[in-house]
Amino acid sequence: MRKNIYSFFENMSINSVNFLTWTSAIIAALLALTTIIFSQFNERLIQKISDLTKEIEVYISDVNHDRQIINQKINEIIYLLSNQAVYKLTLFFFFLISYLSGLLWTASGIGYIIDQPDGSLGDIIIISFSTFGISTAFFVLPIILIKFNKNSILKVDNKSRLKFSDIIKYFNSITRVSIENIIKEYIQPTINIKLSYSGACGISLKQEIPISKISYILEFVSANNIKQIIKITNNSAEKYNEYMIKPLNKNENNFEGLFDLIRESTHQYLYVYKMDKKELVASFTMDFSINSDNELVIKINKKFKTTPDIQIIDILSSNKWMHIFSEERPNKYKLVQKK
Repeated sequence: MRKNIYSFFENMSINSVNFLTWTSAIIAALLALTTIIFSQFNERLIQKISDLTKEIEVYISDVNHDRQIINQKINEIIYLLSNQAVYKLTLFFFFLISYLSGLLWTASGIGYIIDQPDGSLGDIIIISFSTFGISTAFFVLPIILIKFNKNSILKVDNKSRLKFSDIIKYFNSITRVSIENIIKEYIQPTINIKLSYSGACGISLKQEIPISKISYILEFVSANNIKQIIKITNNSAEKYNEYMIKPLNKNENNFEGLFDLIRESTHQYLYVYKMDKKELVASFTMDFSINSDNELVIKINKKFKTTPDIQIIDILSSNKWMHIFSEERPNKYKLVQKK
């Protein structure tokens, strides 16, 4: 194996080194241009996000601030950070070409030294350090560019999603805001339940700030203590998501009775769980802002402290289920997200 490697370098001619020199001039120019574009892109991005954050700080410091304006600015930051598909593709291309060039120059430097058995010590030193210098430049430059967006003020993943824990950190970096207020005043989750003329039932979740890795568990309690529990786990980058209720019993296709149970409930509660740790972060009472024969809109009323029932804990581990608990037996329905 060692003999084959030595033979590879020994048989390398000056022609390959010359060709590498010619192509490297073009590659170096392209990499330099890409570096300039990266630098300008990141400078504008960082400056814009910094300006938006300062504006948010000013609005929050005002006691009578408009929360919708703050939400708009946070959504603008998320958009700026998520609009990086071309940037990431270019970075991958830059990384690939730069490392390939570094490997080629390292190989050509070794081959050039081996091909000069009668070369002086000075020649060997100059060739060695020149090869080390140009190879290091090709290897280190991509690492520097990768770190440009490493410490973003908000972390948006490759699917343009923002974790619940990250929005908490963002608000705390500006001012001290309770988790309950962040959920109620800024994220503002709203549940809409609609009954169609055919008896089909759909549920939608709207958030003013798109948050993923979060579960909303709604509990509707009737006067005779029948409970309807709905769990919506959101991993989407969208602020608005729709779901359809699907029964496990395929013969059931009318949900008018189920809709009426929810509509006539006397108590409505919301439990918010952070799903990366399955940790309860807040609980609220809820109210119907719209309560009609075919549409329900449920919004947060006020926070309350309670220990969730075992039924809430059980549904947390399920996969987008809706449970109906009665004295006889629970009925289960699956929530299917609309594409």
